[in-house]
Amino acid sequence: MEWFVLVALFTTPAEPIPHEIYDYPRVYYKTLADCERGDKIRTFELEQRVKNPRVKTNVFCVRMAVEGYLEGVENLRRKTGDMS
Repeated sequence: MEWFVLVALFTTPAEPIPHEIYDYPRVYYKTLADCERGDKIRTFELEQRVKNPRVKTNVFCVRMAVEGYLEGVENLRRKTGDMS
């Protein structure tokens, strides 16, 4: 199983090491296409909101391979009698 995570990183004069900001949390998507659409939206939003030229941003998608998730779901279904 794969998930795609949209991440926005910032560097600021006060904190020059790339970091995330609470107002822009990670967003999870099922497809790369959805994540890329989210990337364009968030990039545009940041371009409109961040006016300080010393604040730099980078928005990108990360593919995550999730091992064991489907097995965990199946195990829970066995325990609960699969109520789906």
